Amino acid sequence: MALRRSVIAIWCFALASLVLCFIIARADRRPTESALDTGAVGLASADSGTVRKAILHVYRHPQEYNDIVARALIRLVKKPAAPGTDDFQNQNAALQLLMSHHETSAVPTLIKRVEQDPSDSLAAFVLGEIGDEKAVDALIRLVEKRDHGQRSVYIALGKIGGEKALQFLMSRLSKDSGNWDLVEALGETRDKRAMESLLQLWRKHKEGALGMSYLVAIGKVSDERGLPLLLEASRSPDRWRRATAAEGLGRTHSKKALDRLAEMLAKEKDEQVWYGVTIGLAIYGGEEATKLLAEQLQKVTNEVIETMSRGQPMGKRWEDIDCLVKALAATRRASALVAIMDLIDSLHRFGAERYVKINRRDKTNAETCVLTVVWSFGRLRGRFDLIGGPGAGRFMRAGDAGERLSRILQRHLTCWEKEGKEIKELATMGKILPFAWPPEDPYLDSRRGGE
Repeated sequence: MALRRSVIAIWCFALASLVLCFIIARADRRPTESALDTGAVGLASADSGTVRKAILHVYRHPQEYNDIVARALIRLVKKPAAPGTDDFQNQNAALQLLMSHHETSAVPTLIKRVEQDPSDSLAAFVLGEIGDEKAVDALIRLVEKRDHGQRSVYIALGKIGGEKALQFLMSRLSKDSGNWDLVEALGETRDKRAMESLLQLWRKHKEGALGMSYLVAIGKVSDERGLPLLLEASRSPDRWRRATAAEGLGRTHSKKALDRLAEMLAKEKDEQVWYGVTIGLAIYGGEEATKLLAEQLQKVTNEVIETMSRGQPMGKRWEDIDCLVKALAATRRASALVAIMDLIDSLHRFGAERYVKINRRDKTNAETCVLTVVWSFGRLRGRFDLIGGPGAGRFMRAGDAGERLSRILQRHLTCWEKEGKEIKELATMGKILPFAWPPEDPYLDSRRGGE
C-alpha cells in the first residue's frame, strides 16, 4: 500500500511539473503587455506622441516584436501620411521596423500603395529591402501597364532580384540602354550574370553621367571581370569617377583592389574621393582593411588633438573622423572596436569641457562627430557582447570607455533638446533614430558584396 501511494505521488508530481512547464511556455509565447500596447487597438486610437513612444519601445526591445505588433504596424502604414507631419515620421519608423524584421505579411499592403501611387518611393524601397519575390509580378505589371518605369519600382525589382526580375531588367535595358534607372536597378541585383551586359553597354555609354551610372552598377555586381575597368577609373582625373571606382573596388575583394585602396587612402587629397575610399575599405572588410582604417584614424586623431591643443577648432577634420569611425564600425571587427576606444581615450584625456569650448562656433558638427563615435562604439560593443561576455577579459577597457563616452555625450546634446534622451539611448545601443529615415548612408549597406 505504501509503495502504491509513493508511485501515485511520483506520477502526480510529474504531471504537475508538465502542466507547469506548459503554462510557462504558453506565457513566454504570449505578447508582452508593452507589445500589446502597440497593437491594433493601441495604434488605431492613440495620438501621434503615444504612437511614437510605442514604436520606440519595440525598436529598443526587438524581442517584443510579434504578429500582433506586425498587424498594427501594417494598419498604420496603409495610407501614406502627408510629408513633414508627425504621422509621416511615425509611418517611416513603422516601415523601418517591418523592413528590419523582413515582414513578408506587409507585402500586399505595400504593393497596393505602389499601385495607387507609383511615385511612392518609400513603400517601393521597403518592398525591395524585404526582398519577397511574391512582389515581382505585381511590380512588373505596374511597369508594363504604364509603359514606363518609375525609378523606385525599378530599384525595388533590382533589390528583390531572382531569375524573373533579372531577366525582365536585362530585357528592358537591352532596348533602352540609356535609361539610368534601369542601369542602377540591374546593379542592385548584385547578380554576376548581369556583368557581361553591363560591360558591353558601358563601352557604348562610358562618357558622361550615364557612364558613371554604369560604373556604379559594375562595382555593385562585384565581379572580377570588372576589376580592370575599376582600377583604370580609380586613376581618372574626374573626382567622381575615382570615388565611385573606390567603392566598387571594395566589392571585388581582390588583393589588387586592396593595394589600390591603400594607396588612395595614403595619397588621395580630394575629400570626396577619400570618402569613397573609406567606404570601399569598409565594404572590403577583413583584418587588413581594418588595420589600414585604424592606422589612419590614429593619425587623424593625433593631428586633431594637436590642432585643438593650440586653441584652434578641428574644423572640417571632424568629417575625416566621422568617415573613419563609420567605416571601422562597418568592418565588424574586434580590432575596430579597439581603434575606436583609443579615440575615446584621446578625447577623454583632452577633456570634454575643452572640446566643447574650442569647437563652440561649429557646435553642430562637433556634436555630430561625438554621436558618430558613440553610435559606432555601441554597435561594435553590442556585437562582441563585451561586458560579462566571453570577450570581457580581453576588452576590460570597454566599460571605462562606455562611461567616458556617456560623460562626453552629456556635453553634446544642446542642439537636440527635443530628442536628446532618445538619441543618447539609441546611440549607445548602436542604433539610429528611426524617425528620420531611410538613412542615405553607404556604410549601412546591408547587401555588401562578399559577405
